[in-house]
Amino acid sequence: MLAWKKDAVMYEVKIKQYSKVATFKAVEKNLQRLKDFDIEILWLRPIRPIRKAKRKGGLSFYYAGKYYKAVKFEFETLKDFKRLVDALPSL
Repeated sequence: MLAWKKDAVMYEVKIKQYSKVATFKAVEKNLQRLKDFDIEILWLRPIRPIRKAKRKGGLSFYYAGKYYKAVKFEFETLKDFKRLVDALPSL
């Protein structure tokens, strides 16, 4: 484990519940606010499309990813996700 991670402040982001618009852009727009709270690590809840085949129960399990190089369309595009990731070093 890297030494800095031991004492780092982590913040879990569930994109759907993060804001009314529920997009990567909404998270990116608030990075300064997160920085003001001394957040050092963002944990993005699963953002991949969820598979429908072989899932158990009526609800989708967050970690039952369908495509590992895609994002859920309701969060916007892979390009928007990459822009958010590129902005993260500002934390």
